[in-house]
Amino acid sequence: MYPNQFERMFPETLGYLIWQMLEEKKALKVDLVQQAFVVWAREDRIVVIFNPQAIVLGKINEGFAHDLATMLRGKKVARMNSRGIFLQVGYNIPKAPVQLTVKNLELSGQPGAWDLPIGHTERGDLWIPLMEMDSALVGGSRGNGKTGLLHTWIQALLEGGKTLVYAWDGKENVEFLRYAGRENFRFIPMHDLREGLLELKELSTERLRIVLRGGYPSVAAYNEAEDEAIMPVALVIDEVALADEKELLVELVERHRAGGIYPILATNRPNQASILVKANLTTRICFAVPSWQDSQMVLGRNGAEKLPKEPGRGLIEWKGRMLEFQTFMTEYPEPNEEAVQAFLEAQLEAVEEEQQSNQEVEDRVIALHQVGSSMSAIVREIWNVSGGSVFLRRIDEVKAILGTTTTSETA
Repeated sequence: MYPNQFERMFPETLGYLIWQMLEEKKALKVDLVQQAFVVWAREDRIVVIFNPQAIVLGKINEGFAHDLATMLRGKKVARMNSRGIFLQVGYNIPKAPVQLTVKNLELSGQPGAWDLPIGHTERGDLWIPLMEMDSALVGGSRGNGKTGLLHTWIQALLEGGKTLVYAWDGKENVEFLRYAGRENFRFIPMHDLREGLLELKELSTERLRIVLRGGYPSVAAYNEAEDEAIMPVALVIDEVALADEKELLVELVERHRAGGIYPILATNRPNQASILVKANLTTRICFAVPSWQDSQMVLGRNGAEKLPKEPGRGLIEWKGRMLEFQTFMTEYPEPNEEAVQAFLEAQLEAVEEEQQSNQEVEDRVIALHQVGSSMSAIVREIWNVSGGSVFLRRIDEVKAILGTTTTSETA
């Protein structure tokens, strides 16, 4: 598009964006029968004049101006409230979008051991240190590059060699098992998320004891002062909407930052992002999504619904700016055969132990029932034998064994 063509269309485009924002922010009065605003193109700027009879003026605030400036790629938008509400928009035409190229991930170019590769932006390649990122929510529809980004981060941290990586993929172990056996990597099996999170919580608690004995408030403060550093932990959870242990996960996110835990949570179900304690996930990344509501769920603003449907194209909110990026391409490593075999054998052993335990519970239930024990007595006995947290998942099985539908006593 030629500049003069763009210039002629800019006021109309601006009007469309403002109307869209008014609708999304519910700033239009229900009984709207008049013109809502006027776009007045002047030589050096565009003035937007709002009709107070048609607009809820309280919603044309600084946040509205900021969001509009973001949609205009950072161009200046000033809000005026003398004799009414006005917006003045700088008339310098936004630059045409930069062509983002697909580049291979070169770990030899990693700036530091904790730097995570984001991708190629209009300002060049972007890497963000884990500690500056602090925590991340990564969203996007499936097949658009979310998991690929997580792979590049895991590879970079393992290459750096100064971070412990705990990872759960929510995909029957097919994604992150390939890193099992690597130094500083802890693979959390699909069905052992609780055990993995409890292990991490215990690790964090022990670290906090160490740093508090030294008079430090956190692992980060300890590492700044002491020669022998404590490795930070990156907790990578893909498909977090499928995770059953959400309470334990929330606890780690909210309370264990001081223990050096840096959570990275990803989901292809942005409409369930409310479960992910978003307020505690400071860095937001979103790939293409079908609606502006999904973009709002992840980023807190629109934009991701307009991304080209190209794998690896995303938006990141970083240092007060919304940046578009193209992730780096990377090759996934071949799984370590010995580590995979050990994992499979451990899983088989766990299944056999559970089957044996289930048989023992069934035999005990039948024996108690045959001597005339009540349902309450059976529940208490099995609770004591197998442990409450285990037995809670077996109450229905006990009922099936006894052929009863009683619920009052078990409750």
